[in-house]
Amino acid sequence: MKQAKVLFTGVFAALAASLCCITPFLAFVAGVSGVASSVSWLEPLRPYLAVVTIGALGLAWYQHLRSQRIACECEEDQKPSWFRSRGFLIAITVFATAMLLFPFYVEYLYPKAAPAQVAGAVQEVMVQVEGMTCAGCEEHIEYELSKMPGIAMVKADADAGTVKVAFAPQQVTVEQIEAAIEQTGYHPVAYQLLTGGQQQ
Repeated sequence: MKQAKVLFTGVFAALAASLCCITPFLAFVAGVSGVASSVSWLEPLRPYLAVVTIGALGLAWYQHLRSQRIACECEEDQKPSWFRSRGFLIAITVFATAMLLFPFYVEYLYPKAAPAQVAGAVQEVMVQVEGMTCAGCEEHIEYELSKMPGIAMVKADADAGTVKVAFAPQQVTVEQIEAAIEQTGYHPVAYQLLTGGQQQ
């Protein structure tokens, strides 16, 4: 297999492995966050895609080092093209690694929105949300909800599939909170008022 095909396979697998976190971030940056959870179905495949990425990069490095050794033995002075050079291979390796590790640092790429100071009584609601897969999803929802008036605290948990919100009921309703989550591309399916015990 040619080195270019191996590298393409590695980069493609790395992108696919982290697409569930890359898509929400790109959607957030582009301001079209409604598509954020459209590729969350790829999350269960992430370990397998990571193995493909590592295997492809390892094979590409093996082929490169082997071809360098053969070239040295033949004493060829011809300089390889940029796409067959070690610099290109290093650049692709760094890019693929950055994409593969994207879910581990994406949360630091989101701006931090400070929740508003809320006067008066505050209620808490726990919203069940589908489509969250990583810390990037949590940050996306937390950032968007924190910008709303009347929101005192937001804590999203991708593992539990929940978003806990402290809010001023005189300024914002649970329905508005659910609508804001829906606009980010994730899907609220139920909620429970923690202060009053109401569940829907």
